[in-house]
Amino acid sequence: MPTVSNSQEAGKILKAEGKIPKEFTTSSSTKYKKEVASLKKKKKTSRRKKKDQKRFLLESRFAIDDILQSGLVLFNDPASIYVNEVLNNLPIEDRKLKKKKPRAYVLNSAAVNAFATDQGIVFVTLGLLANLENEAQLAFILSHELIHIKNKHAVNTFTRSRDIDRKGGKKDNMDQMAVNRKLFQKSLYSRKLEEEADEEGLEIFARSNYDPQAVINTFRILHYSYLPYEEIPFDLSIFEDEHYVISDDYTMEKVADLSPMQVDEDEEKRSSHPSSVKRLEKLRSSVGTTPSANKKSFILPESRFKSIQKTARYQLPFLALEAENFPEAIYLSNLQLKTYPDDLELKKVIGKALYMSAKIKNFYSGNNRGTLDLDYWEEVEGESQRTYHLLNKLPEDELAVLALKYNWSLRSQIKDDAEYELLLKDLFVEFSDHFVNLGFFSTTADPKKTVVKVEEEEEKKEEPETKEGVTKTIPYLKKDKIKKANSRTQYWKYAFVEEMKESDFMAAYEEGKKEFDRREERDEYYDSREGTKALRKNFKLIEKKGKALGVEKLVVVNPFYLSIDARKKDAIQLLRTEEKETYFTDALDRISKKADLPTTLLSVSNLSSGDLDKFNDIAQINNYLGQQIDHYDMSLTPGYRQNEINAIAEKYGTDYFLWTGVISLRESNKKAWLAAGVSAIIPYLLPFTLPNALTPKYDMLYYAILFDVKTGRRSIIKMDYFDKKDSKMILNAHIYDVFHQIKAKR
Repeated sequence: MPTVSNSQEAGKILKAEGKIPKEFTTSSSTKYKKEVASLKKKKKTSRRKKKDQKRFLLESRFAIDDILQSGLVLFNDPASIYVNEVLNNLPIEDRKLKKKKPRAYVLNSAAVNAFATDQGIVFVTLGLLANLENEAQLAFILSHELIHIKNKHAVNTFTRSRDIDRKGGKKDNMDQMAVNRKLFQKSLYSRKLEEEADEEGLEIFARSNYDPQAVINTFRILHYSYLPYEEIPFDLSIFEDEHYVISDDYTMEKVADLSPMQVDEDEEKRSSHPSSVKRLEKLRSSVGTTPSANKKSFILPESRFKSIQKTARYQLPFLALEAENFPEAIYLSNLQLKTYPDDLELKKVIGKALYMSAKIKNFYSGNNRGTLDLDYWEEVEGESQRTYHLLNKLPEDELAVLALKYNWSLRSQIKDDAEYELLLKDLFVEFSDHFVNLGFFSTTADPKKTVVKVEEEEEKKEEPETKEGVTKTIPYLKKDKIKKANSRTQYWKYAFVEEMKESDFMAAYEEGKKEFDRREERDEYYDSREGTKALRKNFKLIEKKGKALGVEKLVVVNPFYLSIDARKKDAIQLLRTEEKETYFTDALDRISKKADLPTTLLSVSNLSSGDLDKFNDIAQINNYLGQQIDHYDMSLTPGYRQNEINAIAEKYGTDYFLWTGVISLRESNKKAWLAAGVSAIIPYLLPFTLPNALTPKYDMLYYAILFDVKTGRRSIIKMDYFDKKDSKMILNAHIYDVFHQIKAKR
C-alpha cells in the first residue's frame, strides 16, 4: 500500500479479495473431463470435428487455467465487481449464451485490451479501464466479447486451423504448441470474425439503455491505445535544482505529432486483423440509425466509474515498471503526481526506473549482448517521447549521476525504508564504476550563471602527449571513458553541490566505492591462475559433497512439471503434466519432513477458497522471481516491490524460497529404427540394433534454485540433465538430495 502524507489521499493498489472462485482451484483435468462428457452427447457432430473439439477443450481449459492461476487475475475487487455489474446490465437473450453464465475478471495488465474464452469468461485489462471515458464504452466492448462467446469464435478458429494443418502438412510440434497457446489473443480472430462481433455486439448494445454514440469514441480510444491516457507536457525540471540543470543536448524542443486516425493501407495488407478505423467505418451508419433518446453514458452511478478509472490509472506506473518500460513508468508516475503530489510510492517508481536504467545501461555498455534498447524513441508519439529520448541519449555515466541525484533527494522524505536503502547502496556502487573519486564535482558553482565546457583538444596520433594532458585534466573518470566525456558539456559536475556538504552522502559514497573496489579485486583474483584453481577446488568439493547451506526453514513456490512427447503432433502432454505435477508437489511435502526441513508449499493448484493471502503472496513472489531471472547475470538487484517481498518473508519465517521443477521429454528413436532397417539387409547387425530401436529415448531436466529473497542472493543447487525416464525413484532421490544440501551444515 502506498505511503503518503496524512493530508493527501492515497492511491490504491488493487489485489484479489474475498474467497477464491471455485474455477481457480478446480483442476484442469476435472473441468476437461466434464466438458468432454457434454461433448459426447452431441450426436450430429462428425467424428473428426468431435476429435478437434476435444483437443480444443483440452488445450483451452489448461490455457485458461494458466491465466487464472498466473496471479495476474483480480477477483472480488472493486474493479471486477464493477465490470460484472456492467456486464449484467446488457440484455442477453440467447439461451446458449445464458447457459455459459458470462462473467468477467480484471487482468492486472497495462495493455488496452479485452478478450473472451469459449467457457464464458471475459477478461478486461486495467489498461482498458484506465483509458475508457465512460461506462457505455465499456458496455459496448463487453457486448463485442459476448458475441465471441456466443458464436464460439475461439473453437471455430481452432478447428479451422487444424483443417489447414491437415491440408498443408504437419507443423513442427513446438511451433504448433506455441500457436495453440495463443488461443485467446484477439489477434487470432480473422477480419470476418472481428467484424461479426462488432455488428452483432452492436445489436446487443442497441437493446441496452446505453448511448450508441459511445461506440464512436470507443474506436478512437482503441486506435490510440499505444498512447498514455492523457497528454501532458513532461517537464524535465522534476530532476533539476538550482545547481543541476540537464543539458540541452538531451531535451526536445518539439515531440512527434500524433498520427491521424485513418486507415493505413499497408498495415491492412499485412494484417488479417481489421484496424479500429476500418471497423468504425463499417459501424458508423448503423450507429447513426440507432435511437439515442433516453440513452445514457452511465447507468450505474458515474462516481463509481470515475473511482475505478482513477484506481486503474494509479496502477499503470507500477505495471510499467514491472514490465521494465522505464520511460513509460516515469511519464505515467509524473501524470499521477498531478493527482497525488505527495505520494512517495509514485516518486519511488521514478527513482527505481532511473536506477534500473542506469544499472542496465552500464552493464551492457560496450557489450554485444544488448543495451537499454530505446533506439526506437523516434517512433514514439506525444509527450512521453521526451522520457524515451532522455534515457536513450544520456551516456551511462551521466545517467548514473541523474539516478543518484534523484534518489538521494528522496531519502530525506523516506524514513526506515529497507527497500530504498538497499537501492541506494547498490546505486553508489554503480556510480563508483564511473567516478574513481568526487574530485571533479563542484561544491560552489551555479550552472545557470556559468556554462562550463571541457574543451576538446585536437587528437593527433603523432602527439601522444595530448592524451596524457587529457588524463591529467580529468582525473575523476576511468581512462576508457575519458575521450567520450571530453566533448560533452559538463553540466553534471554541479549535481552534488549541496549533497557533498552532507556527511551521510560522503560516507555512502565511500562505502559504495569500497564495495566496488572489492568486487573489482574479486573478479581480478578469479581471473588469475590462483583464483581459477581455487574455484575449481570449490566446484569439486560441491560436486563431491554437495552444498551445505545450513537453512533452517524453507518456502517452495509453485513446483513446476512439464511432460513433452515429441513423437506426437500435440507435443505437450497436458493431462500427464498435471498428474505428474501433483505427484511432484506431494513428494516435496513428504520428503521435506523426512529431511527434517520445515517447508511451506505455496502452489496455486493446492489452494482452497479461503487461501486468499497465499494466492496474493504467490503473485508477488512470482513477479519477484521474474525480475531476478531477467537480470541473473547482473549484480544483486532489489525487487521492484522489495518491501512487500520482505513482509512475505517475515510472514513465513524464512528468507529462503525455492523454485524447483522437472521437464520430461520422450523422443522418437528414428535413427535407431533406421539402423534396424539397415540390419535387415545385413542380418548379423540385427542383435545389436534391435534393442536400441525397441527402447524409447527419454530425457529429463531437474532444476532447483534457492533465493534469499531479502538480499537477492541465489544458489543453484541442481541443474541436472539425465537421459532417463522421470521415474518416481529417480525423482524422490533428487528431491531428497536438494533438501539435504539446503539443510546440511559444513
